[in-house]
Amino acid sequence: MSAVEGAVTAVSEPGTQRRRWLTLGVICTAQLMVVLDLTVMNIALPSAQRALNFSTADRQWVVTAYSLAAGSLLLAGGKLSDLLGRKTTFLVGLIGFAGVSAIGGASRNFTTLVAARAFQGVFSAILVPTSLALLITSFTSPKDRAKALGIFGAIAAGGGAIGLVLGGALTDYLSWRWTLYINLVFAGIALVGGILLLDRQTSREKFELDVPGLLLASGGLFCIVFGFSNAATHSWHSSGTWGTLAAGVVLLALFATWIGRAANPLLPPRILLDRTPVSSDLPEEIRRAIESDGDSLVTDLHVWQVGTGKFAAIVSIVAHEPKSSDAYRELLRGHEELVHVTIETQQCREHEATRTVA
Repeated sequence: MSAVEGAVTAVSEPGTQRRRWLTLGVICTAQLMVVLDLTVMNIALPSAQRALNFSTADRQWVVTAYSLAAGSLLLAGGKLSDLLGRKTTFLVGLIGFAGVSAIGGASRNFTTLVAARAFQGVFSAILVPTSLALLITSFTSPKDRAKALGIFGAIAAGGGAIGLVLGGALTDYLSWRWTLYINLVFAGIALVGGILLLDRQTSREKFELDVPGLLLASGGLFCIVFGFSNAATHSWHSSGTWGTLAAGVVLLALFATWIGRAANPLLPPRILLDRTPVSSDLPEEIRRAIESDGDSLVTDLHVWQVGTGKFAAIVSIVAHEPKSSDAYRELLRGHEELVHVTIETQQCREHEATRTVA
């Protein structure tokens, strides 16, 4: 494996590590707020309907307004964080989400409530991709990143169920308005943490917004989301349902054509065209190659893609007589796609770690 290059693993100081995990807490707080808002308001809808005196048919718009805005602007929100800087975008998203939540909680009529929910969707479309981008850039170690993504995913998965319980409690013991006011608590915690913990990331890109791409993508996603929402209330036999869905497909097809020609596309086509997967056999092949000497045992293994058809790996090995870096590298010579390897060895007999970087 002549293409294999060495990798130096930087050992983070305890203070830096602690700051990263506190940053994860800030990111997860923002994510929990967004996920909660998807379900917490559903429980409060009957109470809100009685208080604001709107019809049962109109009730769907409290949910649909949020979904339409969030779904159609998600790509734009991700691009905005790349152009303006992730910390700035994250803080703006928090302030905006909290502000419109307060307006929605104080609403005196149906129109104000629906408008507030729509703007919640707008700021949600900013927060969700920015939060994920902050997580990825904050955790550079594959092991820590995998752990952080697991926690982030657990928050996303469990937040909806928590929202149902929290929504019922707030509606019963306080008021339906508190299903919106509660966002100010989460946003306040995340805002203070974000100001103190997040590093400012100045965008190196020139601010060139792909307006045609933005309009096509947002319009297409809007039509798709609206079409499915319309199907829930007017059935799949409605011409409005199929017409809206067809319009969405056409707009997204035009978007796919446009990004192949635009100088600075909203979504770079290489993201869609790169179909190179991480081979499901590669980790097992690395493990078998390392353990082929009968003395070495792979205790931890991380493989990730670093380019088209190119992969990197971190391999932790325990052995009675650990080999040299070159010896383990020689065992992996047959895997030309593995271009970046870090080997960490531990002598199990003495229970003292001896790190060797290949």
